[in-house]
Amino acid sequence: MDDLVCVSVEIGSPVRVVVRNERGDDRTIVWFPRWRTNDGYSIKSPGEKARELLVPAKGEAAIVAQPPSAEAKQFECLIGDKP
Repeated sequence: MDDLVCVSVEIGSPVRVVVRNERGDDRTIVWFPRWRTNDGYSIKSPGEKARELLVPAKGEAAIVAQPPSAEAKQFECLIGDKP
């Protein structure tokens, strides 16, 4: 996945991660959010599931995730190509 580049990260509510597709064709990625408190405890959000995002060829798209609670201070995002 070295042809998918993280362009920017905006921390807040919501979190916004912009990724760029360096490939010459459109691709669909699958991403899964993980949230933690500042002391490392995992926070589950209702309806937590993997999501899909179309990233155009040589273009950019934004992953947008809303924190499930005020205690959610750390954000992790697992990203992969859709099989």
